[in-house]
Amino acid sequence: MLTGFDEAASDLASTAFANIRWPSAGGTVIAAVSGGSDSTALLVLLSDWLRAHSPDTRLVAITIDHGLRAQSASEAMQVAALCERLGIAHETLSWVGDKPERGLMAAARAARFLLLDEAARRLGATIVLTGHTADDQAETVLMRAARGEGPGLAGIAPATLYKRRTWFVRLLINIRRIALRQYLLAGGIAWIEDPTNANLAFERSRARAMSPRADGLPHIQARLRDSQFMAEQLSDPAVFEEITADGAVLHLSGNGSGDSITATALHHVLSLVGRRAHLPGRDASASIAAFLSASSERSALTVHGCTLRRRGDVLTVGREARNDGSGTYGADHLLTSFDHAVAAALDARIGRQGLPALPFAAEKTDFDRFAQIDHFAALRAAALGKAESQTYLPIQDLTALHLSAGGMKI
Repeated sequence: MLTGFDEAASDLASTAFANIRWPSAGGTVIAAVSGGSDSTALLVLLSDWLRAHSPDTRLVAITIDHGLRAQSASEAMQVAALCERLGIAHETLSWVGDKPERGLMAAARAARFLLLDEAARRLGATIVLTGHTADDQAETVLMRAARGEGPGLAGIAPATLYKRRTWFVRLLINIRRIALRQYLLAGGIAWIEDPTNANLAFERSRARAMSPRADGLPHIQARLRDSQFMAEQLSDPAVFEEITADGAVLHLSGNGSGDSITATALHHVLSLVGRRAHLPGRDASASIAAFLSASSERSALTVHGCTLRRRGDVLTVGREARNDGSGTYGADHLLTSFDHAVAAALDARIGRQGLPALPFAAEKTDFDRFAQIDHFAALRAAALGKAESQTYLPIQDLTALHLSAGGMKI
């Protein structure tokens, strides 16, 4: 009964893992494994796939013990036991020191990035794989929509570059959690349920309780198109006559002062010049839009650590006098694969080198095709004995469907 299911799972792994630029022979990749269903499925699928397709690649599983719950140490030991059973090297790294009372989840996320990046450097790895799923994607889109984050509606990027050296890659970002859990159930593999996920004191837990639709594909495709257009504008001297690390000259004529893409490209320039960790927020963006509007009578604006001056259709950008430029430009710390083309265009304009290439094997990146495969439908079809192995559709809201195989249902 499970033969078709196993074939569909194999297709799932091949589709996800074949799109990565794996290290050269003998290289190392890291899988971040908490012991939950998503990361456990990633570990098992990845282990099987590497043995079959890239046996010289060394896989190291790393568990981060945040020290936030009494059970965390024993849970890390459970992951270690699974890895020993699968023949996978495993390490547990601990987040030590004081924990903040506010912003705990954000601090924990920052700690994970730091610890996993340090491990990657020590092990000679440039790729860390994480188990984010389409459900995480839907929750993130819901959370960011509630905050009014425009570009953030594309959700979680398939990959994020940390400090311009380590790629954090989310190979399961278009796969439903229910499919991964069925895969583990079929293989008799247990996972750990983190009670934090049900704690409504945390924003993500509240979003999860709302069962958001996993249909972020249109947002992702729009974000990719916008980013490519922004990169083209940033590279075009007819639009951005000059861009340096300290300032820029922008020509608004012919582009429309209200052009949202030009404005967003300008936001990236402001973050570069102002040495800001993030793009301008909602209020700053509104101020910039009002300043650029044809009806504005203002000739100067100070915003986001920069001073903007406008004469007709020529806009000059410089660092604000009281800004000493000591801040961290956000893309140098965390750069999403969505914005890789934008960062590459800015690097070219300011004469900077060293930006790592995207970690995807295909030139058409960010899973442009992969994002359209509904693997839950593929696994469900196989489990029910149907012939379809892949369904090329935007991910649907399949929460109400029950995947059955061998009498098991979830």
